[in-house]
Amino acid sequence: MHMYKHPDLWPVIVAWIAEHRGEILSAVLAALMALLRGAYSGGGKAKVILDAAMCSVIAWFIRDILMMINIEPDWALIASVFIGYLGTDFIGSVLKKFIGNKSGATDANQ
Repeated sequence: MHMYKHPDLWPVIVAWIAEHRGEILSAVLAALMALLRGAYSGGGKAKVILDAAMCSVIAWFIRDILMMINIEPDWALIASVFIGYLGTDFIGSVLKKFIGNKSGATDANQ
C-alpha cells in the first residue's frame, strides 16, 4: 500500500495528530525524561526503553487522571515530566501501597 495511492489518508492522520497533540506531547515528555533518567542512572538498554514506553503510556492518560482527581488538567505536562523522572518502579510501588491500604491486603505472600 503506497501512500500516494491514498491521498485522502494524510488529512485524516494530520487531523488525528492535531486532535491528540496534548496527549502526544505528554507521552513524548515522559518518555524523554525516562530515557534521560535511565541514561544517567545506568541499566540495560532494553529496560530503559521499556520503562520509557510504559511511562509514555501512563502520561498519555495523565490529563484524564488529573481531571478524575479534581486537579486542573493544565498540570499535565509537568506531571508527565515527573512520571518520566520517577519511573514505573516507583509508581508501581506507590500504587501497590495505596491499593494495599485501601483493600487491607499485605505483601506478605509476595
